[in-house]
Amino acid sequence: MTTVSGLVEPHLGRARDFLPKPCDPCHLVQLVHDLLPIPAPNLILDPRRGQAQLHGIAYSVSPRRMDLLVTLAQYHPQPLTAAELVHRMAQERGVHTSETSVRTMVSLLRRQLASDPDQTSWMSNDGQGYYLTCASTLIE
Repeated sequence: MTTVSGLVEPHLGRARDFLPKPCDPCHLVQLVHDLLPIPAPNLILDPRRGQAQLHGIAYSVSPRRMDLLVTLAQYHPQPLTAAELVHRMAQERGVHTSETSVRTMVSLLRRQLASDPDQTSWMSNDGQGYYLTCASTLIE
């Protein structure tokens, strides 16, 4: 280790790696790749085909459940209560439903789109409302 003027030892504990000069682009790309967070699973919604794709697997989704997913995607990452979902789905998608029906649809969607248990859940309810935990792509 070399002594560098102005370098205080407590800062060394926070350093993850060093990039020697001249810089090797392949080494730089690998260092940056290792520092980036693992991306959340992407949910792709295609209402025309009635498909939701999660982790690269396509699932057939009923029109009502798709309306629920599209509404959640449009308001991502804002949580929506069951009552807000009923209101937004009626106002924006022309779908009339009830809070009980919304809760049932969420439960059925969670079962239908269940993925690897080691992965993070793609939809959550933190007591303030339902929201998608991953970025979604809406094809419309």
